[in-house]
Amino acid sequence: MTGLIKAICYTLLAILCTSCFSVDCDKLATILRPKECNIVVEDTPERGRRFTIKGINPETNQRVTYSDVNTWYVFFNDKIEVGDTVVKRNGELTFYIHKADTTLAFPYECEGKVFE
Repeated sequence: MTGLIKAICYTLLAILCTSCFSVDCDKLATILRPKECNIVVEDTPERGRRFTIKGINPETNQRVTYSDVNTWYVFFNDKIEVGDTVVKRNGELTFYIHKADTTLAFPYECEGKVFE
């Protein structure tokens, strides 16, 4: 599937799922806020519900893997390529993808509200 079709499918799936039950956005934000990673991506990220990236932490030069199950990541997982640096800072609710010529920022959004 192309990236646009995937994004549409994920968005529709999210809408269907959220209409089935109430989402506690504040609780999800509390869970996401302390998560962190800083990885120069070496392997193509896995696609699917489990978000997994492997690479080198540029601060420690150690090989690391970041893995999580969270629907927030599916919205930008397909934008991550080998060589990108992905950053999620502890205490923040924005996920960054640093590319050679640009930086993509993905703030956490739930039920139409952007969390900071």
